[in-house]
Amino acid sequence: MPLPYQYSKLSPAASTRILELQPSYEQEGLLQCNLREINIESDPFYEALSYTWGKPEFTEPLILDGDFVIHITPNLRDALLRFRSKLSVRRLWVDAICINQQDDDDKTKQIPLMTEIYKRCSGVLVWLGNDSHGPSSMESVNAYSRQIDHQDDERVIQDDLESLVRLPWFGRRWIVQEVVLNPNVTLFCGESQIPWLRLLQVVRNSQNISGLLSVVKTMESIWIYHCLGIEASSQAPLRLLDLLSVLSELGCVDARDRIYALAGLASDTFLTQPGEVSRDPREIKIVVSYNHPAENLYVDLITMNFRCFDYRDLLKHTDLRSDGSHLGGLCSWIPDWRLPVVRQTLSGGWNLEGSPKVSLDAESSALQIHFRQKQNDSGYMLLGSIEKTSSAFPLNASQNAIMDWIKEVWGLVISWATMARRELLIHQLGMIFFQDHMKDEWSKAIANYDWQMYYFKGYAEFTKMILEELEYSQDEGLFTLLKRTMEGRQLFLLSPKPGRPASSGDESVTISTFALPAIGIGPSHARPGDLVCTREVTTKTWADLPHDCTGDSTFLLRETEVGQDKFLYIGEARVNRRHTSDGTHWKTGYRLHSITLC
Repeated sequence: MPLPYQYSKLSPAASTRILELQPSYEQEGLLQCNLREINIESDPFYEALSYTWGKPEFTEPLILDGDFVIHITPNLRDALLRFRSKLSVRRLWVDAICINQQDDDDKTKQIPLMTEIYKRCSGVLVWLGNDSHGPSSMESVNAYSRQIDHQDDERVIQDDLESLVRLPWFGRRWIVQEVVLNPNVTLFCGESQIPWLRLLQVVRNSQNISGLLSVVKTMESIWIYHCLGIEASSQAPLRLLDLLSVLSELGCVDARDRIYALAGLASDTFLTQPGEVSRDPREIKIVVSYNHPAENLYVDLITMNFRCFDYRDLLKHTDLRSDGSHLGGLCSWIPDWRLPVVRQTLSGGWNLEGSPKVSLDAESSALQIHFRQKQNDSGYMLLGSIEKTSSAFPLNASQNAIMDWIKEVWGLVISWATMARRELLIHQLGMIFFQDHMKDEWSKAIANYDWQMYYFKGYAEFTKMILEELEYSQDEGLFTLLKRTMEGRQLFLLSPKPGRPASSGDESVTISTFALPAIGIGPSHARPGDLVCTREVTTKTWADLPHDCTGDSTFLLRETEVGQDKFLYIGEARVNRRHTSDGTHWKTGYRLHSITLC
């Protein structure tokens, strides 16, 4: 009986290992291989395999060096059987075998080399598996790309294309670098095959690019840049933050690989081993190590390369993903790339005017923002604290679920302002939900005028939905706009008291009691006591009624130390209230000279 294979550490002269797959006339014969060290700079005569591991069931034997055995997954076994030659040895680089997956030091040495491994190989073999429907879809797409005996219309081809990209391989994060670095890539499914470039050709001509098809389209742009050297015309997302954003839905088993799998492709980033000295001109340096938790990697990526990032970009990416479990509490302002995108941006985010001084406290990994005080410049202010919150807007909700949520929100609002006219409260709700859309539509028609609520298409429907308690809405666009703004968010009611004493040097201004409630929207993990920080409050006229509105740069903070201006960053927000004529208008709250985000 063969003994379990024991890896030896790579010699200093070796880059990696290569699997020498021995030939066999028997299609299902036992897989026998040799594992050899090579230096990829002097020995590029190998092919690289790209595939999915599938379920972590290592049940299939692979004989190594005649006397030893290693167990692999069924999908890798199928791939090796498909590519095994009958007459000659086939030299393959296979990550599950050529990297000792049980040795973090071996992974640390080889992961930074993977871009070179795939770039230098003679070709990349993509194994999509033995799917029952995949081969027919692949044959159809291939025939369409070549215009040979093609009878199907574009709708059928679109279905085949979408069916093909639903195969598990297309959802892997590592596939990107495995196919965009080499000009010779071929995809295989069962006995069918198609050149990568032909697949890209069909995707490029597709009438509906969404989901994983949009990922493939992005990969084409990156391939053009890396293989053809055409940067200006490719429109490729080449910065690390861009890659992490547009390819965020691609998965991986190890959360650290969310960074490592894409960093080697970025134009501003390079990977290195611990202790390695490099003169690479790219700015962002990432040291590969599987000995540290993913949270530390994400924090170190930003803090060790802080000068390479715009903090506004970082906060934007944090806004889209944060859910309250952010980085296990390490840094509220740094993106947690494990979290999915759960919301879209509102209308401005962090747009800090006045050129604040921004710095990093390296010891605490805190972001320090010092506002430059100018004459007649109010700076940033804490406007108030959250008093009550609704439930989170339902994700992927049906119209009935959205209706139920609107009824809940309406009940919360009228219980807060029992004496207010209901029409006025509906104006406030409509404005807070659909403000971005009204800006876009109304500004197209008349520049430099305030927007009027009754010009908003769907407003009458929205009013009837609430006042007449309709069970459904005929205007699907209304729900689409509402989901665009509110997914990943909740509604809150604002107390006029910020709930904190002014810190040393901050100016305190009394806020008048609200005659009508201040209504806001913010991330779904906001909670009572969170503070609204805003640049300004302006009066806008909607449906002939003046409303006090926070400016675009408005966000929620959560205090960590009373009176010390140290906060957790909660996310982008928006607040408004009806302007009253009795002088109780919104005034400045606690004016801040600095903010520290922990």
